[in-house]
Amino acid sequence: MDTYCKLVLQWMFNMVSSPDGWQSRWVKSDWKKSEGKAGSFKHTPGKWSGDPDDKGIQTSGDAKHFAISAKIPEFTNKNRTLVIQYSIRFEQDIECGGGYMKLLSGFVNQKKFGGDTPYSLMFGPDICGTQTKKLHVILSYQGQNYPIKKELECETDKLTHFYTFILRPDASYSILIDNRERDSGSMYTDWDILPPRKIKDLKATKVTTCT
Repeated sequence: MDTYCKLVLQWMFNMVSSPDGWQSRWVKSDWKKSEGKAGSFKHTPGKWSGDPDDKGIQTSGDAKHFAISAKIPEFTNKNRTLVIQYSIRFEQDIECGGGYMKLLSGFVNQKKFGGDTPYSLMFGPDICGTQTKKLHVILSYQGQNYPIKKELECETDKLTHFYTFILRPDASYSILIDNRERDSGSMYTDWDILPPRKIKDLKATKVTTCT
């Protein structure tokens, strides 16, 4: 699966602009390496690019697992709007694979980063066959992962697409694809993070007659 990806987290993080090269900033995980199922990465403009110097990180190899991470400066979104945006391009037909990103804790062992590593947020496309064309938006709270309750579809062609997730201080959010709003709502209603305001009393009975 050849996946070309660039990511921006607000203004703080540029994926590949490092004076020592991208490999000095990014840490490839050893996840699935012992099983011979770990894929590799390369720094490339991809097959179709208008600027050969505009490069991203591309996965290389079919039927492999990929996990790579880079540290970012510590930040807080308390009373601030959080914007996570990245671009991705699938340069071949995808049978089953994802191109999502995760916001991890600063305490994660990057060499052991894998599918079971805890995260704060997971966002991006997941494609499998003709049935699954899902756009994941998963928030973590107190060790529990909460997927968005809406069915959101991702793009499935071979073009570059920009995925944006915006979370505001009032708990409202917007999801954009190619800078066009695909969905919006409230964190309070579209995730099951908060307990329901009303709980059914299973012992209660309905009054049928009044006197």
